[in-house]
Amino acid sequence: MQSQPVVLTKGHTGTGFFITDDGYLISNYHVVKDATKVRLLTGAGLIDAKVVQVDAANDLALLKADGRFAPLPIAASRTGLLGGTVATVGLQGFRAQVCQRGIQCNR
Repeated sequence: MQSQPVVLTKGHTGTGFFITDDGYLISNYHVVKDATKVRLLTGAGLIDAKVVQVDAANDLALLKADGRFAPLPIAASRTGLLGGTVATVGLQGFRAQVCQRGIQCNR
C-alpha cells in the first residue's frame, strides 16, 4: 500500500503521508478546512478518512483512515547531516505525485 495518498475533499485536492501503519496521516489544513467528507485516493482505491486534529497556524491536519498502511519513514531534521540528501513529496496541479530531491543546507 502506498505511503502518500491523494487527499480529496469537495473543492480541494492535496497530498498527505501516513505516519503510522494503523492509518494516521498528515496533510494540510487548507485542504480539509470546512470539509464535511474526506476521502483518500490510494493504490487500493478510494477510502474514507476523518479529521482528528488541525493546526491552522502551521497549515497541518492529522487524519485517520481505517486499515493498515506503509508509513513514510521520517527523520528529525537535527539527525540529518549537512550536505545530505533530502526529499519532499507533493502533488503538483493534480497531474502526478512529485518527489523532489535536494541537499540539506541548514537545520
